[in-house]
Amino acid sequence: MLPIRTILCAIDFSADSRQALRTALAIVSHHPAHIVALHVIDLALAHAAAAAKMGEGLKAETASALRRFVEAEVRRSAVDPTLSVEVRVGLPEREVLARARDCRADLIVTGTCGLSGATKVFFGSVAEKILRRAEVPVLLVPAAEEEGEPLLLSRVLAAVDLDDTIEHGVSQAADVAQHLDLPLRLIHAVSPLPADWRWLDALQASTPIRVRRARERLDEIARTLRVFAETDVRVGSTAEQVTAAANEQPGTLLVVGLDGGTPLGRVGSTAYRIVCLSKTPVLASPIHIAASAEGMELAAAEAT
Repeated sequence: MLPIRTILCAIDFSADSRQALRTALAIVSHHPAHIVALHVIDLALAHAAAAAKMGEGLKAETASALRRFVEAEVRRSAVDPTLSVEVRVGLPEREVLARARDCRADLIVTGTCGLSGATKVFFGSVAEKILRRAEVPVLLVPAAEEEGEPLLLSRVLAAVDLDDTIEHGVSQAADVAQHLDLPLRLIHAVSPLPADWRWLDALQASTPIRVRRARERLDEIARTLRVFAETDVRVGSTAEQVTAAANEQPGTLLVVGLDGGTPLGRVGSTAYRIVCLSKTPVLASPIHIAASAEGMELAAAEAT
């Protein structure tokens, strides 16, 4: 997924998208990239404006408002990025994905477009639809709890499942940390075993052993990376432990590698809960994207 040369930032003028733009600017402050700031006028609004003979005026006014929105955040950021401002008409998720392909975006940044905490509305949202269909990693950004200074990224936190897909997920997180010149921490949560009073003592006795083995495995993985990584093993629900760790330090960029078959938007899934609970940006990168890219690079190398 790296290097990041072009970032497509979807903006709907909400607090979420304001923070999404701030996050894109924070990324550019670490490493130069072109930002495409895109707003999509929904078809229903466009049809209503056309019926009132205000179609062209709506698009022009929206473009002007978008420029002011972007310029205000650029002035606050102390960053001098190269960027373009664009307005399209259509279904928001479809237009965002089409423009991402057109400009060969390496990353899509969007707000989560919902409420905060456990009540966040993500399932069925534009952000969720973008993530389901995106061909590149998507950075999901919640609204800031308070209006403050421009976002400053402080570290990369990678959620790690100790399974067959770990190499892709950890490698991508290391890429991100190296690209942004940020410290990296790997975190794994040891899930509690199902409670059964008949085996309670045995289950409790096994927890320290499972934690030790997970820590050894995580440390072993960290030593294989080309960047230094701290490790953190906790006991509890994966989503709750990972987001708690992310929320402990402002400016954390949480990286989650997703299996191609993972039902990200399904209520109750780990990925869904991570997006809903996190107060920090979540970079979701489907594993199949990395695997496909590696396959194409290997095929090209063999062809030569």
